[in-house]
Amino acid sequence: MTAITINFNNVVKLNDDQFYQLCRDNPDIKFERKGDPKNKMSRRVLS
Repeated sequence: MTAITINFNNVVKLNDDQFYQLCRDNPDIKFERKGDPKNKMSRRVLS
């Protein structure tokens, strides 16, 4: 398994519902929310 950490802070701000929809729209990719509460935009993509 390869883990890739992507910081979306400067690209897009996703709320909880948008992140949930992103996960639902991409069932073949495992997304994780990481980081402190101020920085919820860091995502870990596991494939």
